[in-house]
Amino acid sequence: MSELTSRVLYLIDERATTAFVEHWVKKAVEPDAVLPDRFDAAAADMRELLARVVTLQQLGFVCEVGPAGPGAIDRVIKASPTLIILDVVGYHRTTRRFQKDLKRDPATRGIPLIIVTNDGRPSLRHRAAAIGCEGYLVRPALPTQFYTELCRIGIAVAATPFGPPSAAHGP
Repeated sequence: MSELTSRVLYLIDERATTAFVEHWVKKAVEPDAVLPDRFDAAAADMRELLARVVTLQQLGFVCEVGPAGPGAIDRVIKASPTLIILDVVGYHRTTRRFQKDLKRDPATRGIPLIIVTNDGRPSLRHRAAAIGCEGYLVRPALPTQFYTELCRIGIAVAATPFGPPSAAHGP
């Protein structure tokens, strides 16, 4: 990895974060409450998200996590990341609009974007690629899949237990 620190801005779909917060607030108020399945799914998604952030840290990245909502483009410009990861619940119209905005803005268009989603339909992968998305991972997005995807799109990663350093990293 270069001497400059590689930074990842990990943006999370607001719908996912809202369900997660609701889950933990409800559990804090009523510890024995039986919650709808969507709350358990949101908690599982957040645990997976944390595992993905740890994986990125193991790969040598410094991660900043934030919501993919209003002001996200400004956060991207301010953070000046090496990579953007957009973690979404489905690949829906709002996600596509945000992706288009990222790829149209001269300050952000050159930053590689990987989408992590629960929807692996080939048509959505193609749609994301047509808008300029460099990577598309379907949950659970295992550490080895992250590593492979980063190498595929030419992002330099540190040597890891998942394999040798990428070709972009050099000897």
